[in-house]
Amino acid sequence: MEDKYPETPQDVDLETEARVRADFGELIRKPFRPERLEEFAGVSRRRAEIVQKAVWGQIRWSKSIGRPSSPHLADGFRIEHRFHVFDEVITEDGEDDFNVDFWLLNPYLLSKWDLEDDDNFYVAFRSVLIPDNDNKVEVRFADNVPWKRTPGSTGRGIRLIGPTERFFNLKDDPRKVIVLEDFQVIFRHTTF
Repeated sequence: MEDKYPETPQDVDLETEARVRADFGELIRKPFRPERLEEFAGVSRRRAEIVQKAVWGQIRWSKSIGRPSSPHLADGFRIEHRFHVFDEVITEDGEDDFNVDFWLLNPYLLSKWDLEDDDNFYVAFRSVLIPDNDNKVEVRFADNVPWKRTPGSTGRGIRLIGPTERFFNLKDDPRKVIVLEDFQVIFRHTTF
């Protein structure tokens, strides 16, 4: 594939940057597939900078399940990106040592947006990676956001997210494009 964009920051002009951003805007208007992001990144260093060092994912569900009653689909979910912290701590006297082991919320911006196709709704998201740590993304329903039925919804039941978390890291290849398998909202019919 021909590299139609300049490679060094001093060569990037506003017109080129605008074209890269427009191409990126077009890319994220459709549900994610790893090969689409990798193809986008393969055109130039500037494009690679946009998609690498980030985690990409989406929540997918059938339109027949309904939708959050909020103006934006994304408001119906709580998406958190965490990274693992592990360290051995030794006290000043050297007598006591203990391990610090916990998951810390990623302080960098997580962006999320709505998508849809003929059959499904999606909430897509992107977050900056913490490269030297194990990472995980957790997805939950947002508190106090009821769901409304859509035409074609059937029966009574409950909505579940499966899985609720996915783990990943960049230790093997820091240039890798990380696209998580879809989180899915599923519907279980109930008789009560």
